[in-house]
Amino acid sequence: MKDIRRKAFFNMRSGHGNWQRALLCLFFGIVFLSRSGGSFSVYAVGTEGGAPAPNEAAAPAEAPAPAETAAPASNVEISFSLSPENGEPVNNIYNGDIKVSVHAQAGLLDPSTGLRSVEYTVYNAGVQTQSGTLFSLQERQGSSDGEADRYEIDGEFLLKSELNEGNEILITVLATDKAGNPAAQSGQVAIDATAPLLRMEYDNNEVQNGKYFKQGRVAYIAVTERNFSPDSTLIQIESSDAAPPSPNGWTRQDPEDGSDPVWTTAIPFTEDGEYLLRIYCIDSAGNAALKTDYGKGTEAPLDFCIDKTAPGLGIDGLSAESVNSGNVGPSVHCEDRNLDKDSIRIRLSGEKHVEREPDGDISEGEGSYRFSLRDFPHTKSEDDVYHLFAEASDLAGNTASAELRFSVNRFGPTFILGEGTRALNGKYAREPSDIELREISLGPVRESSMTIFRNAVPRKLEAGKDYSVESSEGSGGWVETSYTIARENFSEDALYSVNLRAEDQDGAVTGNTQEEKGAAIRFGIDRTAPELFLPNLETGGTYPTDKLETDIVASDNLRLESLVVYFDGEEARRWNAEEIAESGKEGVFSFLISGNSTAPHTLRVLAVDAAGNQSSVDITDFIVTTNPIARFLRNRILMQNALIGLLLAVIALFLVVNLKEIRKKLRK
Repeated sequence: MKDIRRKAFFNMRSGHGNWQRALLCLFFGIVFLSRSGGSFSVYAVGTEGGAPAPNEAAAPAEAPAPAETAAPASNVEISFSLSPENGEPVNNIYNGDIKVSVHAQAGLLDPSTGLRSVEYTVYNAGVQTQSGTLFSLQERQGSSDGEADRYEIDGEFLLKSELNEGNEILITVLATDKAGNPAAQSGQVAIDATAPLLRMEYDNNEVQNGKYFKQGRVAYIAVTERNFSPDSTLIQIESSDAAPPSPNGWTRQDPEDGSDPVWTTAIPFTEDGEYLLRIYCIDSAGNAALKTDYGKGTEAPLDFCIDKTAPGLGIDGLSAESVNSGNVGPSVHCEDRNLDKDSIRIRLSGEKHVEREPDGDISEGEGSYRFSLRDFPHTKSEDDVYHLFAEASDLAGNTASAELRFSVNRFGPTFILGEGTRALNGKYAREPSDIELREISLGPVRESSMTIFRNAVPRKLEAGKDYSVESSEGSGGWVETSYTIARENFSEDALYSVNLRAEDQDGAVTGNTQEEKGAAIRFGIDRTAPELFLPNLETGGTYPTDKLETDIVASDNLRLESLVVYFDGEEARRWNAEEIAESGKEGVFSFLISGNSTAPHTLRVLAVDAAGNQSSVDITDFIVTTNPIARFLRNRILMQNALIGLLLAVIALFLVVNLKEIRKKLRK
């Protein structure tokens, strides 16, 4: 008996019209793996929405044995068997070429009549793909073996998978005896030699540092396969956290062009954690997907980390808005399992100190970082109100920041200038603004007084009228006293300074003008433009010299900032504030003009004071030259008289030359 595990037999006796089919059945099993503990899981994704389940293997059917007493119903009998070239079929589906062995026998009713021909034809979904002749009497006649009649033949042909990819491959064998009696045998097989096409892409590919994402992402998986089996497609997810996500069910989509269906599913990764994703896809014929096609722009498709949590960043060791006189050494600490330690930035600035990186000591651990500032030096210059700022990021790009304001008061209160006052201090302005000054101390101010100096002349201000005082207590215990002086106290052009005297509950007296406090207030108000004139140069003038030293007289009621000379449209000389202050002749500046040109000149002088007020003088159409012709042409009166004299001379000459002729005409 032939091995029924390798061959399927199709038998049919002509005239009966009964098909008998025997199919080889191998069952394809899917193993479900599961490891407890929440760190490793394997899923076999099921069918969703009534999608067809994988083909079930059918038991091979055998034709019933004919009764021994029954006479043959046809003179010809055909049978054929299938032998796969590429392993046994899975779920009755072959995944390669098939060798078809055909047996034909004649003379069952008429022993004198042998075979004339045996032919085969193969159809794929109704389209002929292969055909051939296994035996032909005409070809046998005249052969060397001398056998003209054949009653039984065995032949074979190769059913090619490359021509017959499909689930409806029809094989037909036709045998005819010499009397013209035909017999046909047909059978249907399925061939799938194409591996599934596996594609995966994500909705979020904004990766940081190769594998980190600060938002969740969804993996979309698509399998293009005619004989798709959800139970044989395994999605394996490893997670550093307790519960890996579960994939959604499979959904089938049939393209309009009739190509193979596409099965899709999605896996949402929404929780923080490290993920490792593996996909194994085998179709019902046993073909395994060889590779995965990742969508354009896909980043870190299999091994990635979701981290939506910003680092834990804080500052300890000091209270916010606290006054500190002893050891001052706050610490910055940061914790994150994906901490990017290179991103940590710590800056320290004060009202009197520029921003800098503070000195300190670093201690590190796995996912942790601590920076401890060293104690501030115990000197008067270090007393200040400080702002400590820290920021850090993790490898996914999440950022955290922390800040702390505190005061170092080892030598009494500290003073802070308001933003507008800081901008005005030490400068000149056209219009005044309110002067704001804050005092940070350990306790409340018992008594204070305010004095302003206008051009060194003092005037004591009245609280509640000329200035206001407000006091508040910070969360860390400091007392902040704010002083605001109304701008009306600085309405006149002058140099101003402000002197605050404050006395605390213990009788200690401090003031903003103390050098170590760094809060002295001095500024100037100036609405008056500089005075400017040129005493020895005028428009239209002519100066008969080979060089002219021009005097420029410039002055300002407070401070002259710059003086610029433009000669013939181009800048020729500039004095800055320092050069003006160092000028030997106070208020008088010299500019030398060469007399090497007879063309008229222009001169513009621009003076600007420290408050931005401007004055200018323009001198045009003047010449500096020793050329007499040029000077003559520039002297309008002399030139006018010369022209009149020339005209009179011409008239006199005319009269002298023509005097006789004139007399003759008069006599006539």
